[in-house]
Amino acid sequence: MKRLAIYAHFGESPKVARYVWYFLKELRSLGFEICFVSNSPISIENQSEISTLCQKFIQRENTGYDFSMWQAGLAEYDLSKVEELLLTNSSIIGPLQPLAALWQNSSVQQCDFWGLTDNDEFGRHLQTYFMVFRRQVIQAASFMGFWRSVLPLKDKQQVIQNYEIGLTRWLEENGFKWKAVFPQEHMWSLFLKRRSFVKKIGDWHYNRCVPGRNTTILLPDLLLQCGMPFLKAALLYEAPFQVSPKIAFKLLKTSKLPVEILEELRLKKILGLSAQQERDAVLALDAVVWRLFQAGSHIPLRWKITLLKRNCSAKTICLILCSTCGLSFAKFKQILAFGVALKRMIFHQQREHRL
Repeated sequence: MKRLAIYAHFGESPKVARYVWYFLKELRSLGFEICFVSNSPISIENQSEISTLCQKFIQRENTGYDFSMWQAGLAEYDLSKVEELLLTNSSIIGPLQPLAALWQNSSVQQCDFWGLTDNDEFGRHLQTYFMVFRRQVIQAASFMGFWRSVLPLKDKQQVIQNYEIGLTRWLEENGFKWKAVFPQEHMWSLFLKRRSFVKKIGDWHYNRCVPGRNTTILLPDLLLQCGMPFLKAALLYEAPFQVSPKIAFKLLKTSKLPVEILEELRLKKILGLSAQQERDAVLALDAVVWRLFQAGSHIPLRWKITLLKRNCSAKTICLILCSTCGLSFAKFKQILAFGVALKRMIFHQQREHRL
């Protein structure tokens, strides 16, 4: 076996989405043996279809997010026989153009592992929705040591910090070199070159305020123009991102995706986010808002409105009010401490009254 792809899948329906089949067929055409791992139930009919495209199918409980799925897939193989490993997932729609060109890109020729995009939130790292590892990494004890350390964490932010960011850091510390086909700094440089002077000032202020400057969310149109073969599925739904679902769907319509896939995505877009997807999006936005306020940065008004509409916690409501009133994070902590003390006092008084 020369090429192995482990595909981490999660869906709200037992029926696998058409864009997933489309991606799997493209991987097969590139000579990949595919291990399909799902954290959500798959219908019996779809399981039989999976077996025609994938050599292995793993149905598991919904724990640990993508890294636990990849861990389960890797455990099924003798990696000494693998020349190239691809880890990917169902968070991306595509390919919107042939994938073979990625392997011909000069930027990834002289590295040990590579991905499509990088991000600098909490430290520069490859984003893990599409990562390719070469033999020297796969055979390394440090690589397998990392996967043995993966735990089924329930907190998505912990998964990102410990494993998404941690994987790049760990391999880098062990002497391996990596590259992104569409580097973050290059994409933002291209974006700013096309802006007027006035807009550049606004862009600078906005980019300074947004941790990570995630290009897959903020610059999907520019990425596609530069040859990016995927679009993040989350962009199609009513989530708190800079690109509206309407614009995201237009980007897909200009691609060569089959009509039946576009129609299925259009219907799903009309239905909006599932409950789980909405909770994940709101939690992610809540975490960003807290970091911005703590850093003393501007919080966009529509982000505050989004959180208030989604029944955010009392602490976040207090934070939003303090931010709107121009209070500092230190003052917010004082107000919060006063509120906690007042709540405890009322609780003790009520308990003494009952006694």
